[in-house]
Amino acid sequence: IIVSVSLLHNLHRRHQKNLLSEMVALLILINSVVFR
Repeated sequence: IIVSVSLLHNLHRRHQKNLLSEMVALLILINSVVFR
């Protein structure tokens, strides 16, 4: 899961203007916190 978060973070950084990427990153972050 950590690798996925890192990858998503990189994608988010690349497509900062992409709202979808931001939403996905947020969702993954929430999932990470929930599955801590």
